[in-house]
Amino acid sequence: MKIFITAGEDSGDLHASLLVREIKKILPEAEFEGMGGKRMEKEGVKLVENIKGLSVVGFQEVLSKWRKLLQVYNKLAEKLRKGNYSLFIPVDYPGMNLRLCKVAKEKGIKVIYYISPQLWAWGERRVEWIRKFVDKMIVILPFEEDFYRKRGIEAIFVGHPLVERVVPEISEEEFRKKYLKTSLPLIGLLPGSREEEVKRHLPLFKKLITHFQGKFEFLVLRARNVEEDIYHGFRTVFEEPYSLMKYSYLLVVASGTATLEAGLLCTPMVIIYRSPLITYLVGRSLLKIPHVGLVNIVMGKRIVPELVGCRIKLEDLAREIQKIAKEEENKRIRRELSNLKRILGESGAVKRAAKVICENL
Repeated sequence: MKIFITAGEDSGDLHASLLVREIKKILPEAEFEGMGGKRMEKEGVKLVENIKGLSVVGFQEVLSKWRKLLQVYNKLAEKLRKGNYSLFIPVDYPGMNLRLCKVAKEKGIKVIYYISPQLWAWGERRVEWIRKFVDKMIVILPFEEDFYRKRGIEAIFVGHPLVERVVPEISEEEFRKKYLKTSLPLIGLLPGSREEEVKRHLPLFKKLITHFQGKFEFLVLRARNVEEDIYHGFRTVFEEPYSLMKYSYLLVVASGTATLEAGLLCTPMVIIYRSPLITYLVGRSLLKIPHVGLVNIVMGKRIVPELVGCRIKLEDLAREIQKIAKEEENKRIRRELSNLKRILGESGAVKRAAKVICENL
């Protein structure tokens, strides 16, 4: 049995690799081909295309890379048309994956989508596309199942795969000995996982470190797929991301999956996101929900502050940090975040997803 699976970002590569591992436990004879990164390749996926350099956020960045993205799409579409695949598993990455769903269905290949695009936030107009070209949605956020079922689309919530993975890599004592130079409260800075967003956030972080010099100690999380040179001048953590999140007094986090990871560790945070002007304006016009941070979206209310726009002022960020640095507010946020794990479901999400896929072949 041949399965085509595509992920377009580092987080998707992780989720897809774990899914492939679990499917192989049930169907050891299954062969996988598709698009992904090092993790998927390590699990035995034969890569038709590597995701390096493909990750984009926002409309401006899509426009700047459209030629490359079109080439990759054509290559994958041709592979789907010519390959003898029993199943196509798109993993998130809607810009390309939704179009590949159409190619797969036209070829008579079953499509099971793993990790839903955030249509509930910005793209309800694409629901009809999913209704036509996707056989089943496997979703990882609790409200997504109801969102799709109300619109006549078969969907199942399996829980969130992060629930069992978000655990500090080392003890607090080991972390402090390895990284910290003072006894000041630690602020962890998470500028994002893509090169473009890291470059946009680091200048703000540099100003922030200077502003609070002598009041807090700062460490920056270095992303797996971003060159180390980009972080020049910053003290960074690379191998222990969850330890940094857990042992920080508070965090400044670029909006994305990292807000859920930090939330699962019950660490207070300020969510930020600086974007190009055109991306901000178009995104604001499309956004249908009151929050942008995943942790606030899942909790259904604003637990932690958000600062989003083409310009984020140092004064505004410093003010939000000072608010959640107060002991009473810091404890309140930690108490509220302690409910997140229950909302996201029990451990074993990837195993349940693999079981659903194999039962539907």
